[in-house]
Amino acid sequence: MRRLVVVGTILVRIASGLVIEHAANAKPTAQARTVLAVATSQQRGVLTTGTLEAETTVEVGTVVSGTIESLPVDFNSIVRKGQVLAELDRTTFEADLRSARATLAQAEADRDLAQATEADAQTKLTRATELVAKQLIPQSDFDAASVTWKNAAAGVKNAEAEIAQSTAAVKQAQVNLEHAIIRSPIDGIVVSREVDVGETVAASVQTPVLFMLAGDLMHMQLHATIDETDVGEVHAGDKATFSVDAYPNTIFHGVVRQVRLQPLDEAPAGSTTGPNGAPAAQVQTQPGTVVAYDAIIDVRNPGNELRPGMTATISLDDHTL
Repeated sequence: MRRLVVVGTILVRIASGLVIEHAANAKPTAQARTVLAVATSQQRGVLTTGTLEAETTVEVGTVVSGTIESLPVDFNSIVRKGQVLAELDRTTFEADLRSARATLAQAEADRDLAQATEADAQTKLTRATELVAKQLIPQSDFDAASVTWKNAAAGVKNAEAEIAQSTAAVKQAQVNLEHAIIRSPIDGIVVSREVDVGETVAASVQTPVLFMLAGDLMHMQLHATIDETDVGEVHAGDKATFSVDAYPNTIFHGVVRQVRLQPLDEAPAGSTTGPNGAPAAQVQTQPGTVVAYDAIIDVRNPGNELRPGMTATISLDDHTL
């Protein structure tokens, strides 16, 4: 009986070992999972800098030379189109106008005299023509009368030319006198004033700039420098955000109006001018240089916080790749 129990126990252990070995050698069953694919987008932000400018900026100069007599406007003055910005001393211009008018009057008198001479010569020529036809005077007297009339007619034409020249001189003197009063060409604000009362300005070589006027500052534009590696991602209509150092906690908004085709920077990285100080946009493209383009961003400025010349840090982040 004991032997049967022992044999039974051995058989149970052997069976248990076979089951354990089979479980250890069995390979795990693969399980499949179904996952819903979701399309994702990667946002690429274009970070750059730029300069704020007025939409309209006009340099006002003078085409005549003279001494500044009065300056009715100053920095930040609001001006209207046609408003007087400065006046030059008009004494010299008024004297030039009087002299030109006197010369014109003399030319007109000379013309009247030449016309009277020509009329007298015409009468004598007509009489000589009748007499020579009747052989009452020699041919030489007729020829002399003809020459005298021709000279008188030429004198009339010369006098008329003198009148035309004198008339032009009068008009020029009038224009110079009008230019002694410098007026605003646009509605805007005086951004800069380069002269003071008593200062002499010379317009003989080039037109000196007296004032810088900006148009409506409630609508400005931001000139952003876009690197050539990013320019393909910037398009008209894209939204932009930017900040300026004067208001570090304020975010301003704008819309890209245009990306210009002309290269803005043809100089090495970090340089804003070409050789000999020429503007970079005027320098020919050279191999190995960094090229950038100018993007114009329209900006509303209802509170007049933004000012011309401010440097802005710009983010263009509406680009989905």
